[in-house]
Amino acid sequence: MHTASDPNRQSSAASHYGNRRSTALHHPSAGLGRVFGILALLMMVGAGTAWADFPGDVPDRFKIQAGGVDANFNTNASLSLTDGPAGAYIDFEQVFDLPLYQKDWNIQGFYRFSKKGYLDFGYVDFARSAQTILDEDIQWGEYTFQADGQVTVDFGTAFWYAAYRHDFLQLEQVHISGSAGFSYLELTSGLNASGSVLDQNGNPVAGEVDRKANVSFPVPLLGLQLDWKLTKRTAIQMYTRLLYIDYQDFAGGIRQAGIFYEWYPARHFGIGGGWSSYQINISRYETGDYTARFDYDVNGLELYLKLAF
Repeated sequence: MHTASDPNRQSSAASHYGNRRSTALHHPSAGLGRVFGILALLMMVGAGTAWADFPGDVPDRFKIQAGGVDANFNTNASLSLTDGPAGAYIDFEQVFDLPLYQKDWNIQGFYRFSKKGYLDFGYVDFARSAQTILDEDIQWGEYTFQADGQVTVDFGTAFWYAAYRHDFLQLEQVHISGSAGFSYLELTSGLNASGSVLDQNGNPVAGEVDRKANVSFPVPLLGLQLDWKLTKRTAIQMYTRLLYIDYQDFAGGIRQAGIFYEWYPARHFGIGGGWSSYQINISRYETGDYTARFDYDVNGLELYLKLAF
């Protein structure tokens, strides 16, 4: 986590409220070009290798998909001083009425480099922002944002995922595989206000207050996946990936899951849809003078287009 301020910017801490649901945003990353370049090279290297396709009439050496999620959110977070009591959670949906703006997309796929071996990859990013008048005092960091003051809030999450996956069962209709890899988690939340802010001693703060909490951390993930061929052009895919770690200044875990139906109207082109879920629970992330906590999940219906080679 990184907490940043300039001479005119101060900090702020967390409080707890109920639950509400909202919808999502995604913003692109400059690193995607390098990912596509590497994957294209791998695809050309493996072009001469032959094996049975899955589903039966669809090539499965390299598949890539892009789509969007109609997502529901639960977002609870706190930011407090490390040497003080843990701040209570803020419910971002109820308190700040997220989102102010919204959009979403994601990208994922695999490169199959042997009969049973795969390199999986993916990137998902949700970001939301809102501006609201507070109904009551909010603590964030060591500062208090007062009721009736205007606050701008942002909350964003990004997942980079890469893993080795191996089919330990290959039947004509069903493939079952296990995976081991990393999800690089990037999570940002922050509050911004001008006026109506008190410091930890109860004194008014002059000027703009902008306090962000950023988490950037690689989380190892273990997973299971089932691919079930219904026909030569249709299939069902199910997966789950999870792990929890408690190491030095970080304690928390991630769980990803999904179930999808895919139909290929053409050998190299498919349409898919289903349900996906991302759950994050970070009970401790310490850096410098601050400790952040997050209890956050996103789930909803996902639609995507898929290319197969």
